[in-house]
Amino acid sequence: DEEDVAAYLLWVDEVVNAIRGLGEKIEECVIVQKVLRSLPLIFNAKVSAIEEMKDIDKLSMDELHGILTAYEMRTKSNKPAKKEAALKISKKKAIKESKANDESNSEEDEKGALFIRKLKK
Repeated sequence: DEEDVAAYLLWVDEVVNAIRGLGEKIEECVIVQKVLRSLPLIFNAKVSAIEEMKDIDKLSMDELHGILTAYEMRTKSNKPAKKEAALKISKKKAIKESKANDESNSEEDEKGALFIRKLKK
């Protein structure tokens, strides 16, 4: 699920090269069609747009790679904002806990110092 487009298309190229190495002939348009069908649901809108705007029989794997990579970059650029908000909340929580620990540690230090003073008397 978290695999990126580049890694997936690299794997597809390896499989296609292995098949071609066995003497099988596969046309690029067939590969493009199979890749479009096998993409995760997040790419459904982009796949529909590609099918409407481009002649799939003339679309090369390199063109498809570029289109999908650009789409993936655009969709991923929107996600870090959510992660940053979660990180900010976690950081604030950690700071509060750290301050609470520091306060309890300073109380313990004061108690320890008082105990030592009493022992010295």
